[in-house]
Amino acid sequence: MNYFKLQQVFSKHIDTVCNARFSHDGSKIISSSHDKTIRIWDVESRENTQILRGHSGQIGDAQFSPKDDMIVSCSNDKSLFLWDVSTGKKIKDFVGHSDIVTTAQFSPDGQIVISSSYDQTIRIWDILTGREMQKFSYPRYVKDVQFSRDGQLFVASFAGTVIEIWDFSPDGTYIVSCSDDKQIRLWDIKSQSTLQVMNGHGDVITDVKFSPDGQTIVSCANDKTVRLWHAKLGEEMQILSGHSLPVSGVDFAPDGNTIVSASCDSTIRLWNTYQHNFYKLHFELKFFLVQSFKPKKKVNQFKVQKIKIKSIFRPKSTKECSIRTRCTPFETLATVSTPLHHSHTLQSLETSQTFQGHNDKKDVKLNTLKIL
Repeated sequence: MNYFKLQQVFSKHIDTVCNARFSHDGSKIISSSHDKTIRIWDVESRENTQILRGHSGQIGDAQFSPKDDMIVSCSNDKSLFLWDVSTGKKIKDFVGHSDIVTTAQFSPDGQIVISSSYDQTIRIWDILTGREMQKFSYPRYVKDVQFSRDGQLFVASFAGTVIEIWDFSPDGTYIVSCSDDKQIRLWDIKSQSTLQVMNGHGDVITDVKFSPDGQTIVSCANDKTVRLWHAKLGEEMQILSGHSLPVSGVDFAPDGNTIVSASCDSTIRLWNTYQHNFYKLHFELKFFLVQSFKPKKKVNQFKVQKIKIKSIFRPKSTKECSIRTRCTPFETLATVSTPLHHSHTLQSLETSQTFQGHNDKKDVKLNTLKIL
């Protein structure tokens, strides 16, 4: 079990930092901001090595390709750009969205990009040609879309209910979600049941994800804190304080030893791991005791296995955070098989599972779209 302390504060941005993510090799951090810039930081030297300019509006999301040689970014200016990391220049403009582009992500093989928008569509783009391969239209604007780790599914979230952030394990077994009800929930997809409910944040939770080994959950919120949770026990392990305004996004380094957090205070903070033997002993002993004497009502709490989750930034505050904060919370989670090869054809969407929990206001639905 790792514990973290502040190591570095980056303060080059001049407006809200919407998102900060590690590269896949862990050597770089990419940040996107309301100041209309994307910045790349070297983790070892702590230097801002590149600034990418081109969007005319606030940039809500930016991330590296699987090989870390390209970047995809999206903005409230309706644009979706592809960048070359080595030159820092824009190499493609994916044209098609007619409203704010909320998220964009590479497929795990790096061959396609998927994007979501206020124009109520999800679009799939060919990296080589820049052309739109497929468009999905919906009756509500799309808050977010994300590939599963194996690239066989993508999950989409739409405007409507209380769930604010979610993510699922690579094998599709678990989902972790957070909400404007200030709760984090761990779900078992097969049984559609809640394994853990984590309470502690004092305001809307803006991001949540698992550590690479699946033992720890990290979250951030408008209460200006980053918090770490024991995944099996569902208990708060540590509070990381320092940001002066809401924290908009968090990410783990691939080795799990560093956390990066982005905030509306225009800073990025880097938190490094250290061993704190007292807390380590406390949680190991508590887990042993609960495992030995667990009551029947809590049997399901300990079915959590190792999980790796990829974070997606979704801040809440309309006034201070990213362009996505204008969205109301989600109504639907749609799980969709992805066309990794151009010969695939997409079939109709069918509801497969429903989840209830956050404030019991509305259901969360997982849908499956098969590919032939």
